[in-house]
Amino acid sequence: MATPPPIGELLDDPVYRAYVTRIPDASANLSLAVGEPWQVWVRKADDRWMTGKFATYPGAWNTLVRAHRSGKATDIALVSRRVFFAPPGTWEEYKVKVVNPRTKEKRIEIRERWVNTFGWDPFFEWCGRCRRPTVFRNLHWTHHALRQQPCLTDDEPYRCVFCGIRRAAQPDIDVMTRIE
Repeated sequence: MATPPPIGELLDDPVYRAYVTRIPDASANLSLAVGEPWQVWVRKADDRWMTGKFATYPGAWNTLVRAHRSGKATDIALVSRRVFFAPPGTWEEYKVKVVNPRTKEKRIEIRERWVNTFGWDPFFEWCGRCRRPTVFRNLHWTHHALRQQPCLTDDEPYRCVFCGIRRAAQPDIDVMTRIE
């Protein structure tokens, strides 16, 4: 089975590094302004997982940096517990030919779309909570992210190996929050 690229490899990519070092705007999304909307999962060398929840992105980011620099972590995920984020990208304008079905009048509209600027191996999928490429697998209830969460149903059992979110629960990338 393939494993997602570790955080150290992701941070070596300048596009991804710029993306995760940018603090998401809590005033634009109020669910990031209350409680503990950030969580850090740290996988230690002995395959045990540790976690912590944080009220602010800088607090979570500083924990990620300390764990990464310590050399005792084999991988780390900084998880948004409330908001799904699209991968790094930019807005691009494109033209669309539109035809009015009643009058057959033709016109050109200019629309915008989000275009990814960060590429990853196509075997992996983007997790909007972990904000990184991952794999979705059928996880056992003893998985680190599921121990406190009872499994209520087995339909669509594929979950992110870091945060445990169901693949089916994630919105399309087109409607995820963008960090610009």
